[in-house]
Amino acid sequence: MEPDQLLPVPDYIDDVDTTVPPQSAEHYLAQVISSRRSCPMVVRSEVKRKPAPPPNEEDGVFDAPSAAPTRHDLAPTEEWVQAKVATFCANRDELMSQRDKLPKRKIDWPAMSDSQEEKWLSMTLEECAEEAKDLAERFPDHKGTPPATSVLSAMTTAQIHFLLCALLENWDDDERPSLAFLQWVHSLLLFADLPIMPDVCSSLRSFVRSIRTRRVTDADDATRLQYSSFIAIAAHAFGQKDLAD
Repeated sequence: MEPDQLLPVPDYIDDVDTTVPPQSAEHYLAQVISSRRSCPMVVRSEVKRKPAPPPNEEDGVFDAPSAAPTRHDLAPTEEWVQAKVATFCANRDELMSQRDKLPKRKIDWPAMSDSQEEKWLSMTLEECAEEAKDLAERFPDHKGTPPATSVLSAMTTAQIHFLLCALLENWDDDERPSLAFLQWVHSLLLFADLPIMPDVCSSLRSFVRSIRTRRVTDADDATRLQYSSFIAIAAHAFGQKDLAD
């Protein structure tokens, strides 16, 4: 823009009425300059802060004031977690490498369908399959078919995934999981293919969230460590990092 195109600064700025419509470009410029001169250099606004919500005592977790993540009071040490995950992964790698050579005990499992889930659950937790009854003495905590290596090595990948989902999805998280249930889940995870299927992943994540809550309410230290073991395995061996302690 050429210099002669600029509007001159009016002489009556201090006396201009800023409340009336401008009558000309010069009048408008005078109103703008007058308004800016009358504004404070700094505007201070009072911000009303909402009170912080009370801690969620039901979950046993208290929100920290900072954004930095904190470990739960009941979480094991990093060293314990690393050792547990390393042992699980080493055992899993060994089983996977030797799977074709492992002894196999064929079980007449039901068909893999939703209508047959109850039969699967009964065979694993309540009534031992005829083909595995001779294993009963070695698995005193099991009424159903025990998760022996020979039993699992004879199962197909599809059967392992189906049974794992059936167990996790049908567990009542209002009840403390039995040792037989936990041993079955742990054994199936040892034989589950990686990366795990989406439905298996979803079931595992729901299970881990539930036992994290139970870890607060179940006072038995040994049981809490079992829960922590599953949390560590899901987070670090199966890639669900957001579930880690």
